[in-house]
Amino acid sequence: MRAATGPILTFVQIPDAGQQPQPSLAGQEAANVIDEKDRFYSRLATIPGIQPMPSPALGWILLRVERPNEVARRVTRRLDPGIVSVPRHVEGTVRVVISDPKTNERVLRALKEAVA
Repeated sequence: MRAATGPILTFVQIPDAGQQPQPSLAGQEAANVIDEKDRFYSRLATIPGIQPMPSPALGWILLRVERPNEVARRVTRRLDPGIVSVPRHVEGTVRVVISDPKTNERVLRALKEAVA
């Protein structure tokens, strides 16, 4: 097999001067996820016994709770497995997957009951 010897060229389409850039579908979906994460984070912060922690990841939020294993078990009994899990390297927390608004409302209700 021969190694490449010259530069690798990449071609990029440049829009016409008067053409407005169109938002990508992926960009809009990411914006929707960020909006839902912000909404969900705010709602989680209102539940006594739950302290949401800033999470750089787009798809989940870490919550500081007492008895994380029990909270995760109680929520998982009511919802689909995998929505709430206990991360191995962050003690006293559970990780909650961000989903659609309807599912997130179900998660909120289950978490309220689990920490009560």
